[in-house]
Amino acid sequence: MPYIKGPVGAKILHDWGFSEEFLKVPVYSEDWYRNTGKELNLTDIVVLSRLHSKMGLANIPDLPSIISVPAVGKLKNISLSPEFSLNLLNEAKQQFKDAMKAFAN
Repeated sequence: MPYIKGPVGAKILHDWGFSEEFLKVPVYSEDWYRNTGKELNLTDIVVLSRLHSKMGLANIPDLPSIISVPAVGKLKNISLSPEFSLNLLNEAKQQFKDAMKAFAN
């Protein structure tokens, strides 16, 4: 199954009229070391988000370190690290609390 999900996903997106940039996402979304140049693109963002979502899961073997993925080098003024992720989570948690307070009134 893992070998056909990319081509099938690309075919579906093609049939639905998505642009070429979107067609690459299902094909390359787990190609951790894909490097297409200096500019961050949609596939890079998906690669980073997929890798980041799998970090820390015990049942996922052979995940690269996030700093070894070429897409990380394309991020401007952002350093992906466990500390950065925790800060994001804490900020989101506070924003959620603030939103819940606003709805409670």
